[in-house]
Amino acid sequence: MDHSLLARRLGPLLFAGATALATVSVRAAPEPVLSAAADGALRLRGRIVDRDGRPLVGVTVEAVDFAATRRPPRVVSGPDGRFLLPGLPRRSLLLRLTHGSHYRESIPIDLQRPARLATLDVGELEMTARRPWRVRLMFVGDTMFGRRFVDGDEDGVEGEPGDLIRPGSRAADAERVLRFVRDVLASADYTVANLECVVTDRPDTPHPYKPYVLHSHPDAVQGLVNVGVDAVSSGNNHVFDFLAPGVADTLGFLAAAGLDRTGAGMSEREARRTAIVRRLHDVDVALLGLSQMRFDGLDLADYHLVAEDPAKSGALYASPENLGEFLADAGEAFAVPMLHGGAEYGRYPTADMRALFVDAIAGGAGLVVAHHPHVLQGVGVAEGPDARRFVLMSLGNFLFDQTTHDTVESVIAVVDVDARGGGHEVERVELIPVRLDGYVPRLLAGEALARVGRLVAHLSTNLPGGVRRGERDGLRGAVVFPSRHRVLAFADPRRYAFADTREPVRLAVLGRDSGAVTFARRGPADSLARVDTDVPADIVLGRDLLDHGDFEDLDVDGEVGDAFGWEQRAAAFVQGRTVRHGVRAAALRRAADDDETTSLVTRRRVPIDGDKPITIRGYLRGEAAGEVVVRVRFFVDAALLGEQVVFTQKAGSYDWARFAATVTPPAGARGMHLSFRQDRPPRGAGVAFLDDVSAIQWERTVASGEAIPTPNKWDFVRFRDVAPNITRMDAVFTHRRYVAR
Repeated sequence: MDHSLLARRLGPLLFAGATALATVSVRAAPEPVLSAAADGALRLRGRIVDRDGRPLVGVTVEAVDFAATRRPPRVVSGPDGRFLLPGLPRRSLLLRLTHGSHYRESIPIDLQRPARLATLDVGELEMTARRPWRVRLMFVGDTMFGRRFVDGDEDGVEGEPGDLIRPGSRAADAERVLRFVRDVLASADYTVANLECVVTDRPDTPHPYKPYVLHSHPDAVQGLVNVGVDAVSSGNNHVFDFLAPGVADTLGFLAAAGLDRTGAGMSEREARRTAIVRRLHDVDVALLGLSQMRFDGLDLADYHLVAEDPAKSGALYASPENLGEFLADAGEAFAVPMLHGGAEYGRYPTADMRALFVDAIAGGAGLVVAHHPHVLQGVGVAEGPDARRFVLMSLGNFLFDQTTHDTVESVIAVVDVDARGGGHEVERVELIPVRLDGYVPRLLAGEALARVGRLVAHLSTNLPGGVRRGERDGLRGAVVFPSRHRVLAFADPRRYAFADTREPVRLAVLGRDSGAVTFARRGPADSLARVDTDVPADIVLGRDLLDHGDFEDLDVDGEVGDAFGWEQRAAAFVQGRTVRHGVRAAALRRAADDDETTSLVTRRRVPIDGDKPITIRGYLRGEAAGEVVVRVRFFVDAALLGEQVVFTQKAGSYDWARFAATVTPPAGARGMHLSFRQDRPPRGAGVAFLDDVSAIQWERTVASGEAIPTPNKWDFVRFRDVAPNITRMDAVFTHRRYVAR
C-alpha cells in the first residue's frame, strides 16, 4: 500500500468507532493550589547475599546520587549481611556494592515514596563471586557519537549550546554522556559495544547510495575507553559509510584509542583475521563481528558494504564459510559471534537471521549476540553440541539519536561464563534495562525496570516458530523475568520455579462488553496464565503500549519529575501534590483570560499495529478546570493519517474518575501521538490532573480455560460479545509468579 497517498487522501479525518466507557460527574470545588511533592530523608535497609543465599559480611554499600555534590554515604554490611543507609533523598539512586571477592554490583533503586514512609526495605541484593575459572562478559547495543549528538538542532552548526558533544571537549563530553552507566560498564571483565558508525575526522567521502551515513569523531570514541568499554564490533552496515578511507580511518583510530576491534578490514581476508581472542581469569574467549547486510540500495560491487578479496574494504560478511571458519579456529575457547542483520524496528528476527543463529550454535558457539533492528528483541535458545545456548537477538540502541518511542529502550547484557570439565557453561544471563532520554542512557529502577523486563519476556515467550528445510528450525524463546532489581534469562528449567494462584473477579457488563479489566500483578514477575469464565464471551488480551502513563520518574539520573515521554510546558507539567497512584501525576493549569493553549502531548510517536483496536484509558481530576479534550493522532512514519477526539470532560470540579474509549486506527497506521488539552475555565484559574494513562492494544483472543504462554506482558483482559442480557459476570484470573532458584 502507498501510505503517503493514503495520508493525502484522508488528511485529518476523524475516524468513527470510539465508544466512551465512563463519564465524570461535576461538582463545586475550591480554587486549585499546587504544592511540592513529598520530601524529607528516607532510610534504606536491605541484606546482601551471595548466589546461594548466604549473607555477605563486609560489603561496602554506597548510595550514588547523581545530583549530590558530596561523597556518597556508605556503610558496611554486618555479620548477617544487613545494612542500613540513613538520610537518603527521595529519588532514584544507584546502590554500589563492593566486596573484594565478588564482582561489583550497581543496582538502581527507586526511593520515591510518600512522606509517611520513613524506611524502605529493598530485600535481598545478590553478589556474584569472582573465581579463577569465571569471566564476566558485558554486551551493549548500537552505539555512535555523531549526528544529533554533535548538532542537536540539525542546523549544520556544531558546538552550540545544547549540543551534547562539542568540538573543544569531545572526549570529556562523550564520557559525560555515559556517566549514568559508567559504574555498570566498568564492573565486567570485558565489555563490548556494537559501534554503528565510521570513526573519522574527515567525513568527506560519503557512500553515494546510502540514505543515512554515520560517523563519530576519534576524540569522542575515547569516551568509550574512559568508561570501561574494552572492545567494539564494526561488523555492521555502517562501517563502509565513508567508503575505503572511512574504513581505514576507523581501524586506525580504534587501535590508537586502545580499543580491541573486530568485524571489518581492508579486505575479506583481513577482516577474517580480526577475531578477538583473550584469556580472562583462566577462561579462553573468542569474539568476531559479522554482518549479514551486503548492500543498502543498489547492488553495485564497488559499493557493497562488506569486505571482498583481494582489496575491497568493509564489514566481514556473515557467510557460512566465514562463520564456520571462526568457530573452527576458536577451538576450545568460548566463542561469541556478534551478528548484524535483520529488519530495522522488527520485534522478531528474520528467517535469515534465525538460520544464522541456529547454525552458529550448532557449530559450537557458546553465545550469539545480535544487532541492527534498533529495538529490543527477546532472548532465544538453541541446542548446541553440548548444551542449550543463548541468543541475544537484539539489545536495542545503547547510545543512539533516534526519536521513535521503541528505539529508546535497551538492555545491557551481563553474561557470566564458567570453564568446567573442558567446556564452558553460561552460569547466568542478566539484563540491565536502560532508557535513552535526550539520547543519554540512564538505568531504570522499580516498575520501569520491571516493565522492560516483562517486554523482553513477552517477546521471548511469543517468539514465532521458524521452519527450515521443512522442519522447525530449533530456535525458541528463553524464560525471562524480573528478579531482585535485575532481569534474568534462563535456558534450564531447573534454575527457576513458578507458582500459580487464582483470583476471582466480578465484572460489570455494558452493551455486551466488559471494557478493559486490569490484570493486577502480585509482583514484577507475575504473568497471566489463564482466564476462566462460564459466560460465553470472546476473551481478548491487551498490552499497554505506554510505559510512561503513570508520570513517575524512574530513571537514575539525579533528576525528579522530568516526565520522560511527555512534552512539559509551564502550564502542563508533572507534580507531586495531587496524585491518584504513586507519587507523580500530570497537571494542566489555565486561567480564564489565558490565550495560550494548555496541552500535554507525548514526546515521541508510540508504535502501534494499525490492524488492531486500541483503548485509551486514564484518570482525570478537576479543580475549577476548563473542558479537557483527549485526542489521538495516527501516523505512518511522519505522515499524519488522521486524528480523533476520544473523550471530552466537561468543565468544573470533580474527584478522580476514569475515562476510557476504544478507537480503530486507520489502515496502515504504525504510530500515534496522544494529547490532553484544557480549554479556558469559566472563571479564575483551573487545574486538571491526569494519572495512570494507558494505551491498550488488543492483540490476542483466547478461549476460557486455554493455557496462556508465560512469562508475558498481558496487562489487560476484555470480554467482548458477552452473551445477551448479561450485566454481571464472574471470571477467574490465574496468576503465575516466577522466582529464580
